[in-house]
Amino acid sequence: MRLRGTKVVFFSTLSLSASLLFVTTLSVLSGIAESTQAVASPLAAPPKKDLTLTPNAMRMYKDPSSGQMYAYITFDLLNSTGSDRRFAPRFELLTDEGVVIESGNAVPSKVTRAIKTALGDPLMEDQFELLGSVLEGKENGRRGLIIWHMKETAPTEITVFITGLSRVSDKNPHPTNGEPLVRRKTMQVEYLVPGDAIPHTTVSYEPEKIDWIMR
Repeated sequence: MRLRGTKVVFFSTLSLSASLLFVTTLSVLSGIAESTQAVASPLAAPPKKDLTLTPNAMRMYKDPSSGQMYAYITFDLLNSTGSDRRFAPRFELLTDEGVVIESGNAVPSKVTRAIKTALGDPLMEDQFELLGSVLEGKENGRRGLIIWHMKETAPTEITVFITGLSRVSDKNPHPTNGEPLVRRKTMQVEYLVPGDAIPHTTVSYEPEKIDWIMR
C-alpha cells in the first residue's frame, strides 16, 4: 500500500509540475503576444509627408507702362499629410546665365492684379495670400500664382527651385569653412524657352523635368 501510495503521490507531483509548466508557458506566450501587439500599435506616429505641389506652364507678361518683363507660373497645392500644415514656401528662379531671382521682388501690385485678371480665376492666390496654414484634404486644395521680375529678358533655360513643401533636411560641415551647412529637400522644375520669350498669356512653356534635390 505504501508503494502504491508512494506511486500515487509521485504521479500527483508530476501532474502538479506539468500544470505549473503549462501555466508558465502560457504566461510567457501571452507576454510575447502583448509585446508584439505593442510594437505594431496603430497609434504609432506616421512618417512625415510632403505637401503636393503641381507646377503648371510658365508664361511671360510685359507691363505696358514700364516695358518690364515678368515671368510667372501657376500651381496646384494639396495637403494629404493627415494634418493641417504651415506653408511658408520660397520660390527662386535661375536663368541659364546664372542669375538668381526671388519671387515677388520688385513685382508691383498692379502687375499681380493684371496677371490675375488675365487668368480669370477668382480662386487664384498670390504667394503672400498663400502664406499660413494649409488645411488637410482634397476639398481644401488651393491654386497659387508666383511672379518673378525678369532681370534678363531672353533666357532659354530656366530652373525654378521650390522650398517649403517638405520638412526633410540635413546638416553637414561646409566644404570650405567647416561651418554647419543646412540643406532642405527642394523641388527643382526645369523649363525650356525656345527663342525669345513671348510676353503673352496664351503662349506657355511646359515643365521639361521635375526632380527633388537637397539644396
